[in-house]
Amino acid sequence: MFLYLLSAVFAFAIAGIITFINNYSKLYKLPPGPVGNWLPIFGYLPFMGKSPHLKYCELGKKYGDAFTIKFGAYPIVVLNKSSLIRECFKQDVYCGRPNYLLAMKVSKDGLTFATGPEATEQRRFVLKTLRDLGFGRRSMEKLILDEVQELVHYFKNSNTQTHHLEYLFGLSVINALWSILATRKFSITDPYAIQVYKCAIEGFIDPPVSGALWFLPIVAKLFPKASGYSSVVEAVKKLRSLVSEVVEEHKIEYRKTGIVKDFVDAYIQKIESVQEEGLTNSSFYGERGYNNLVHVLIDLFTAGSDTLNSSLNFALKYLCENRNILVEVQKEIDNVVGNREVRLVNLDDKDSLPLLDSVIQETLRLSSIVSSGILHSTTHPVNLVTDTGSYMLDANTIVMPNLYWVNHNPEQWENPDSFFPHRFIGNDKKHDVIAFSTGKRVCIAEVMAQTEFFLFLGGILANFNIQGGKEQTQFGDIKPGLVLNVHGLILTLTYKHN
Repeated sequence: MFLYLLSAVFAFAIAGIITFINNYSKLYKLPPGPVGNWLPIFGYLPFMGKSPHLKYCELGKKYGDAFTIKFGAYPIVVLNKSSLIRECFKQDVYCGRPNYLLAMKVSKDGLTFATGPEATEQRRFVLKTLRDLGFGRRSMEKLILDEVQELVHYFKNSNTQTHHLEYLFGLSVINALWSILATRKFSITDPYAIQVYKCAIEGFIDPPVSGALWFLPIVAKLFPKASGYSSVVEAVKKLRSLVSEVVEEHKIEYRKTGIVKDFVDAYIQKIESVQEEGLTNSSFYGERGYNNLVHVLIDLFTAGSDTLNSSLNFALKYLCENRNILVEVQKEIDNVVGNREVRLVNLDDKDSLPLLDSVIQETLRLSSIVSSGILHSTTHPVNLVTDTGSYMLDANTIVMPNLYWVNHNPEQWENPDSFFPHRFIGNDKKHDVIAFSTGKRVCIAEVMAQTEFFLFLGGILANFNIQGGKEQTQFGDIKPGLVLNVHGLILTLTYKHN
């Protein structure tokens, strides 16, 4: 027994020494980082705490332009400076995705986690097709306003005025996206829409990007329930099944009629033409093409619904915590839409609603919901030049933008942790905010998301008085994950026009 124990200790010591030497060889040529990086097996993971976005800020203050943090066996170069992030991410070399990580492996087709020529081919087609269908243009405004109106009716006719808002807005946004992408319409309470949204949250949004699921694959697979791996795999599997049903229905209908009604039809048309031409290397060919279609839809639904859901929750949280601004912005909206039969804000009102627009920009800045973006990786070796030195990054080096710090850096923003929308009025400072990402892999739906944010928030503020509990000064807690959200946001919405 003693010999077995001694052998185990000896093996662990040897493994530790080998790991240390391997770590040193990788880390010495990268930007500096915390001492915890040298912890065998885990690296800096145990020191991240419950709010990783704040820990990144703490390290950003200490190390300047860039630092290296090691999670498990993976060193990550974290970029802290706005100009450096913009400069790097407009270069092709930084456009890779580390989809060898376990959390990305479960869904590395489609758009978000795809990399290489296939990702480029998919992204170009999706951008062009959405543009041709009017995505992000005024032609989409009516579809979005229909969903805003339905949400207003839901709140107005509800049996209670008090609502738990953590995920409710996401269901409205998913309905808007379904209408645009697949010509399908659901109610806010439709079980199918709820299932799709729930699976998207469990599979992609909830798992924090500083846990075993991302960086300790052996631990995640050994303890699938504790790590969340089994629930993520199950959620992604179910989401694929739900979305595949829609694709199959469209495939049957398109083959009957040959008519392109929406994005799904346009994608199927592309698959059919690629197959006829025998372009077997294309990411649109055959079953590979249909698999990519399912994942593109999942990516668009996930990115579009939860980012806006979270942004709306943060906006209402900040406004309730700063009631003087809430009163001011509602007065501005009432002056513009007060005499309308249907009291909804539209895009033509934007120039007349500078404070509402500034509330949106300040919410995007202060919440920084995609606090560290989606992880990038280098496609080949590249020299990273910062104010503190020059560093050679190998191919497949993971690169993370510290967007929360960029949007809270006191050198860039006065009183960065305060909600002060007026900082954006009469200037171009909104261009200094990096809300979702930047560069060649910027969020495809960013313009659409900003449009929806304006219409949904304006519609809610135009129709409801909003408040929390008596003597309540803080509303909800920040919930970490791939997208930050407000947990426990419970507000009372009282219809203004009875």
